[in-house]
Amino acid sequence: MSMGTPIVSSCRLPRPSALKRHLLLSWEDVVFGVITPAFFLSHKGASFFHLYTLGVVILVLSLAFRRGLAVGLVRMMILSAALFVLQRFEGFAPRLPLMEVAGLTGCGLISGVIGEMQRKSREALERSFCQTLDVLARALECRDPYTEGHSRRTARYAAAIAREIGMDEESTTIIERSGLLHDLGKMGMPDAVLRKTGTLTPEEQRQAMRHPEEGSRILQDIPFLAKAAILVRHHHEHYDGSGYP
Repeated sequence: MSMGTPIVSSCRLPRPSALKRHLLLSWEDVVFGVITPAFFLSHKGASFFHLYTLGVVILVLSLAFRRGLAVGLVRMMILSAALFVLQRFEGFAPRLPLMEVAGLTGCGLISGVIGEMQRKSREALERSFCQTLDVLARALECRDPYTEGHSRRTARYAAAIAREIGMDEESTTIIERSGLLHDLGKMGMPDAVLRKTGTLTPEEQRQAMRHPEEGSRILQDIPFLAKAAILVRHHHEHYDGSGYP
């Protein structure tokens, strides 16, 4: 394995494609679908038009903040078309809907840009996390060459079993990371214990059996690995109550 090859095979949770992101319905879309025909059928006219557009603006802001600029603009275009339809059927003065649509467009653009900035920040944080995870795995390999193949095989088998029994992708990713780092606590073991080829003495066995707790302690303060730390701590426990720690 070259040093430039990432160890971690599943750094990122799968994201929907751009098309799926546009087509994926959200709670905002459900509200849009309720309030627009309700306003149209109420025949309240201009007296409630401002309230309607205020609600629409809030929903567009919420959606664009979470989904980004493109999704927010698509929804804004659809709603703008709906507003023009309302103008035609309700007989509003031409300037009123145009002003409301202009305000809606501006809010959609601003919230979308901010949403895009937040998305890029999350992606940068995720890349940094993946690099951190890769460094931890490489550090363990340098400390204990035996662990190189063992940890990666454990990660692959654990993830395959998790998928086979129907666990969701987020849980599977946590399990895969746990498998990769389950022996991280061995970094604190003395070389005389870690690399000993013969039988361990009782004291050496006690030192070796502390590695699940040490690995969990290393990971527990990393927010992205807090759940993995629990699995690392208990990876030598048995269903019958035996095992350690």
